[in-house]
Parts: sequence; C-alpha cells; structure tokens
Amino acid sequence: MKKLKLLFFLFFAVFNYSHGQQAENNIVLTIENEKISQAEFERIYNKNKNIETEGVENSVKNVSDYMELFINFKLKVQEAKSLGLDTTKSFINELESYRKQLAVPYLTDESVIQQLTKEAYERSKYELGVSHIMVKLNTNASPQDTLKAYNKAMEIYKRAIKGEDFKALALTTSDDKENGGYLGYFSTFRMIYSFENAAYNTEVGKISKPVRTRFGYHIIKVQDKRPARGRIKVAHIMVFTPKDMTEDQQTKAKMRIDSIYQIVLEGKDFAEMAKNLSEDKGTAVRGGELNEFGAGEMVPEFENAAFELTSDGEISKPIKTAYGWHIIKRLSIKELGNFEDEKKDLEDKVRRTGRTTKSKDVFISKLKKEYQFAELKPVSYFYNVVDSTIFEGNWKIEKASELKKPMFKFAQIKVTQQDFAQFLFEQKKKLTPIPIENYVDNQYNSFIEKKLMDYENSQLENKYPDFKYLMKEYHDGILLFEITNKMVWEKAIEDSLGLKDFYEKSKEKYQWKERKDIVVYSCKTKDIAYKTIDLLNKYAKKPLSNDSISALLNVEASDILQIREMKIEIENQSIYHELSEKIGISKIKEDKGRFIFVDTKKFIEPIPKKLSEAKGIITSDYQDFLEKQWITELRNKYSFKVNENILKTIK
Repeated sequence: MKKLKLLFFLFFAVFNYSHGQQAENNIVLTIENEKISQAEFERIYNKNKNIETEGVENSVKNVSDYMELFINFKLKVQEAKSLGLDTTKSFINELESYRKQLAVPYLTDESVIQQLTKEAYERSKYELGVSHIMVKLNTNASPQDTLKAYNKAMEIYKRAIKGEDFKALALTTSDDKENGGYLGYFSTFRMIYSFENAAYNTEVGKISKPVRTRFGYHIIKVQDKRPARGRIKVAHIMVFTPKDMTEDQQTKAKMRIDSIYQIVLEGKDFAEMAKNLSEDKGTAVRGGELNEFGAGEMVPEFENAAFELTSDGEISKPIKTAYGWHIIKRLSIKELGNFEDEKKDLEDKVRRTGRTTKSKDVFISKLKKEYQFAELKPVSYFYNVVDSTIFEGNWKIEKASELKKPMFKFAQIKVTQQDFAQFLFEQKKKLTPIPIENYVDNQYNSFIEKKLMDYENSQLENKYPDFKYLMKEYHDGILLFEITNKMVWEKAIEDSLGLKDFYEKSKEKYQWKERKDIVVYSCKTKDIAYKTIDLLNKYAKKPLSNDSISALLNVEASDILQIREMKIEIENQSIYHELSEKIGISKIKEDKGRFIFVDTKKFIEPIPKKLSEAKGIITSDYQDFLEKQWITELRNKYSFKVNENILKTIK
C-alpha cells in the first residue's frame, strides 16, 4: 500500500506540458522558504488526477483536495532535506544515475534514431545472400597504408565489374577466402552498419564499390534477395564429428545419429532424448532448446534445415554441418510484425549498435552550429609533443608545457591547449601503437565531442522545462521514499512494542468470523478413503495421530493419503464448507481426481485474531496511523501558505 502511494508521486514519464511565463511566476504554495509555482503544481496535478489507485487516499480529482495531498508530499520532502537526506552519498549517486538515463533523449538526435529505426524495419523484410572480397586494414592505419589498401580494393573492384568470376577473384585476392567469399544470407543488424548499407543499396547481381569497415575494405556482390523467413525456435539432438575423427569414427557417428532418429520416429519424448543422448551438453539440459535465431545466425545447413520444417513439432532427418550431425525439431516460428509491433525492439537495437554514431555526428554538428564553435589553434601543434610513451600510458603532460593558447571556443567558452594536454594525460592505458598524427587527431575529435556534450548536459535544465521538472520529480520522489521508509514503513516493522500497543487498542477490529475446526483427508482412491474412515472409527476413543494414520496408509507412495488440519470460516465457499455442515465425518466426494472427506471437530464462535494471525494488515494499519501522526507533526512544524486566488484558476 505504501509503495502504491509512493508510485503515485513517482509517475515518471516524459510529459509534454507547456506553461507560459505567467504560470511559472505565479506562486501557488509556499513552504518555509520554498516557493512552488502554479506551473509545477499544474504539471503534477494533471499527470495524476486521473490515476485511480484502489484504497489509496491519493485517488482524487478535485484540485483543492489534491492540494492537501500535495502539501503533505512537500512537507515530507522538506523534512527529508532538514535531516540532510539530500546530501548523502547514496542519494547523490542515485539521482545522478537517474539523470544520466533521463538525459539520453536530450543528447541524441532523435529524428535520426527514428529514421534509422524505420530503415531497419524496411530492411528486415528481406534477407540478402552476399559474397565479398576483403582487403584487410587496421582501424588506425596511417594515411599511406589506408591509401594503399584503397587502391588495391579499387583495382579488384575494376576487375570484378569487367566480368571476372567473383569467387575466383575472392580466392586469389581476398584476405577472407573462406567459402570463396560467400557469407550466406543475413538481414539487418547482422553486419557492421557500413557493410549492411552497401549491401542493401546494391542491386541483385551487382557489385558495390569498396566500402570501409573496421576490418578493412570490402567489395560486395549481392547474389540473391528473398523475403525474410522470420525468427525460429528449435531444439536439436547432436552427435559431434570433430575434424580429427577417423573414417571409422565418422561411420560410427552416422550410425549413432541414425539410431537416435529411429527412436525419435517411434514417438519418444524429444526433450528427454536430447537430455540423455545429445552431445551438445549446453543445450541438452534444456531438452535441446536453442535460442531463437534468424538469417545468418547459424551455419547455412542447419539454418536451411530448420526453416524447411513447415509446422511446429515437425522433426528433420539427420543433417550434417561442420560441427556434427543434428536432428532438429521446430518449436515455434515468429514472422515479422507491423512497424508498430516491431518498433520498440528495433529502436533498442539501433541505440545499442554502432549506427547510433550517425545520430551522434548529426547532434555534434548541431551543437557546433548552435554554440558557434570555432577553432583557434590547429591540433597539429601536438604532433611534436606527443610521442610513443602515450601508448604505454605514461606520457608526461610537462612535454606540452609550452602550449598554453586557446585551442577552440564555443558558447563564450575558450578551451586551451593545456585543457587538451590534460585530456591526453588522463588517457592512461596501454594501446597498440599507431601513427602519432592519427592518434592525436582521434583524441582531439573525442575531446571536442566531450566538451560540447558536457556543456550541453549542463544546460539541459535551462533549455528544456520538461527535463527540469522531471529532475525535480525524481529529486523529490527519491527523498519521499527515503523519509517515508525511515519514519513510517521501517518504523512500523521495527517498533514491536508500538505495534503490540496499537493492536491491543484496536483488536476488536480484527475479528475472525464464525469458523469450523476441520481435518481434511484427500485420498488417491475411494478404497483408501474407506480404509481411512475405518481407522478413524476403530480408534475413535483413543485417536491415532495424523502422522500415524499417514504412515499406515502411505506405504507405496507419499501421495496416497494427504491430511490437512485447518480452520475455515462459515462463509467459505470451497468443497470443505460443503462437507463440514455438521460435526463428525462427512461423506466422500470426488474432486479433481482425488477422493475427499472431512472430519469436523467443532464450530468456533467469532473471536479477535491474534497479532500473529493478522500481522500483515495490522502492520499496514499501524503504518497509516503513524503516517497520520507524522503529517500532523509536520503541519505544526513547518509554515505553509496556499494562494487560494491562483488555486481557483486551476482546472
């Protein structure tokens, strides 16, 4: 219940609600020295006025009533600040963590994200069969090596478009000769974005110009384009065939998979067979189940065999891959949904993958324009002061002591060469050496991005009222939780004497209704039910314990007879109520495959529940009691004033 009350105030969602300057300046509530504007109150009120939370006092729509709750909320926050809860390390860290999450949409170009999401959806409708020729190149290669690799790639490209066999070219010129350069089928997110772009923008049968990835340059030939087959979930039974197997061992492996297949055809449980016989131990424990997959995520032989299964439950003949023999069972298949169905998943993938660089680049360009970014001194000044020690993580900043002039400026801020030197000095990690100019240029670009992003981050509250209000809600919401936990929730649980005193003063409120004291006997067969009744009657004068009766009848299995003592209220609508209308042993009745009878011992008059019997609801009521007391104390402790004239204007 208390968590629901908290959630009422922590209804965190980006909420687009605009206010004029007048609403911002109009003070509707003053608590001590804090002034709450009409805009802030309206924002929270309009968020929460239609939230219905059963049993929670906050479920109100009337503005005046809501103001009373809002005052209570703000008084609790005021108390939290008075106790210094907003200065603790845990609070500061938690608020900063939320801020980082909330800032993400404000620090990216959302229009680019949405464009990339739509692009990914359109591409995911198709799968491309692709071959490539690769000219390997290090990510941080020198300009000379980059040009050399590019020229080589262009020479290969010219030979390819003149008609030379692509596979033959791959086998003789590519740094990736496997399968003659054939990569199989793939869909969106399976390849590096620049590679994917080139492939999806090349017609079937055509060859792309060299495209750069972190692996080097690629010349791509699109062999085929087909409608996407969706994502499939299968289980498999596997027999490994390592490359070093002898011919005799290969024959035995084939005989083993064939014999397993024959047993599967007889209708044996596939999951059990996988657990006991599959040599893929990672999946055997799950009955052979593999993670869901789509195009390009499995070796082609396995993938094709899986997608050729036409219905759930269908089982393939044994198929061979480079890893061994497989028998595949289709469990389910998921086809691509409409854009709205797929949008969230695709958007999440866009944000997690390298293609967000495009959004970041666009955003940085906007910031440069907005803040009038201008370079004052070129980065080349650092080419002579940075040396190979930077790659060992022990470059000394003193080497740049002579460089002190402004390097670039934006938003009336001048960033000096010493600022950049400090940035380089802090990059204390061992790296693979690359040309100094390349390293410095890369770090300089990262430095510019960081400075712009840090500044933009610092301006979010000033630029975006929504963000400012959202941060205020998180700030107050975290404090509300901490102070309420301290003053109400934990206190009610830990204050055993106070809880007991509260119970003694109000225990008549926690009454049992009229009840029956019964013993329920649940039997596997009707014969066992009769045997149990015979035992009860035989030992009526000197009753056997339930454990003794159970031991006498549960000889073969523990579920033959189950005995349960219980007290049920007269209003109980279960089968037990029906069988306990009078004192003594009832008739036998079948229920859910078991044979039930009841021995009704006595009827119990209404009495107060013990504290232990209703501790949950009593503790909750005690929390309500403590909270009401606490609010009264806060209203007496702190001054507050409502501007009724402004409150009347809020609808």
